[in-house]
Amino acid sequence: MKVALVKQAIDLFGPWQSFKWNDNPEDLLRIWNPYKASVWEMTCVLKADWYIIPQKLETDYIRKARQWFPSVMDVLKEHTKGITPPEEIPWEKYDVIVTFDPILTENFDPVLAYYMTEHTDRLYRASLIQPLRSYDLFLAHLMDASDSLTTLPQSIAFPYLRDPKVTRKIFNAEKEDRLWLDYRMIELANAKWKIGRRTPLNLYICVQIRKLLRDLYKENIRINSKKPVGLNPSKMEDGKTYFSSLSRCKYYLGFMHGRNKVGQTVADAASLGCICFGEKGVKYHELICHPFCILSDQKSFHNRFNVVRKSTSLQEEIKKWQDNALHEFFLKRPLNMLKTACVIKKETNLLPSQRKIFNPERIVQLGYKDIIARGENIARDMVQFLKNRVGVNEE
Repeated sequence: MKVALVKQAIDLFGPWQSFKWNDNPEDLLRIWNPYKASVWEMTCVLKADWYIIPQKLETDYIRKARQWFPSVMDVLKEHTKGITPPEEIPWEKYDVIVTFDPILTENFDPVLAYYMTEHTDRLYRASLIQPLRSYDLFLAHLMDASDSLTTLPQSIAFPYLRDPKVTRKIFNAEKEDRLWLDYRMIELANAKWKIGRRTPLNLYICVQIRKLLRDLYKENIRINSKKPVGLNPSKMEDGKTYFSSLSRCKYYLGFMHGRNKVGQTVADAASLGCICFGEKGVKYHELICHPFCILSDQKSFHNRFNVVRKSTSLQEEIKKWQDNALHEFFLKRPLNMLKTACVIKKETNLLPSQRKIFNPERIVQLGYKDIIARGENIARDMVQFLKNRVGVNEE
């Protein structure tokens, strides 16, 4: 299955330049934006080509990036290379095209899918109803859509792909008796919130995490943590440093008292062979972590952590559980859905005029209240659309 990954020029994620897959995963980290390296592993799993195209869509995420990083335009213009107009890309070579945000307007023979770069973007919620524009699939990385594919177009639960064989082949240092803390725990302990967020609940969380850190210090437990460096070209290989540091830690902890609903960092840790302790109610934690390592409160961590440290057999059981979870939920199932989508696309071959098209620009123009007010009309349109597709009159 040949895959192309596509992003816009103004995008803080992914590589700094377009490239064709060259069977050298480690070399790719040299051109990877250090802000977030998670898509690197998926690129290696798919052995995908990358294309960077001119700016096509102004999302909430892009507007926030301009606001939070005033110099982002200059930095990206200076360092982003290989920007390719869509009409010059040989789309026919690929079975699947995956973009970051619904940035393409053309219709393609290959399956056309997209992630939303930022899950707080209004387009993410709109995409859960149906893929926007003429896309076949919306890939919901929060795993809050259907977990099975039955038709096209459709929104499906689809994480960034993982394969421990890829990461452990490169980052295979001997494990040290260290605990990696999610950097957001450190930020919560330091009370680094935006203005107006110093609520009693946040202050309580700050006190609790500081207590945890003190207890770990008293027990002489060595701790590692690392915050993404942001948009800093001088630290281009920071993604490699991040993976290398995390891979040397034997344990991982991500517990933020309900402040983290996704928990994607646990996938990095598990893929690198760390024994992961997660939080109940956090989607990725519940998918990956062994039941013994899912914590309902902070107090239970020390007891369970000490039990795991003393039991070699339990450690092996946990790592086997995590590897099976990664294979099932982050590799096997999503890849099978992509293959199924290719089959459905070839069999149905719907023309653009036969499809219900949702325009992302219109959704961006609407406020949240407007979207809610139009919810009934959207639902009515979807019912009619499904009735037409299935060919039935029943509701």
